Amino acid sequence: MLHEAALHHRFTVRPVTMREQLRRLLDASELPNVTVQLMH
Repeated sequence: MLHEAALHHRFTVRPVTMREQLRRLLDASELPNVTVQLMH
C-alpha cells in the first residue's frame, strides 16, 4: 500500500532513486501474487 502523496513528492536530491523505486513497483505489480494499492 502506498500513499498517493508519495507519488507527488519531488525528490530533488536523487530523482533517479525515486524513478528506480517506482519502476520496481511497476514490475512487481505485474506478478500474479502482488497487488499495489494507492491511498489518498
